[in-house]
Amino acid sequence: MRESGFASVRAEAQRRLYSVDAAGLQAVDAWLGQFRTFWEPKLDALATEIARGKRARRKAPIAKRSGKRA
Repeated sequence: MRESGFASVRAEAQRRLYSVDAAGLQAVDAWLGQFRTFWEPKLDALATEIARGKRARRKAPIAKRSGKRA
């Protein structure tokens, strides 16, 4: 992670203390932002459809239910 710019390390006696570097994560977040604007509406729609399916299964009479629940 240090080599990628996501973390830094400092020596303190026998120990090495690591910390997350926010700048590296902000760069990744900025890069992902271009994909986020494309995928978020689609993933939100998928979540809505999954919720509808769950509600429909709960409302269905027991005799019509098929398959096993996880």
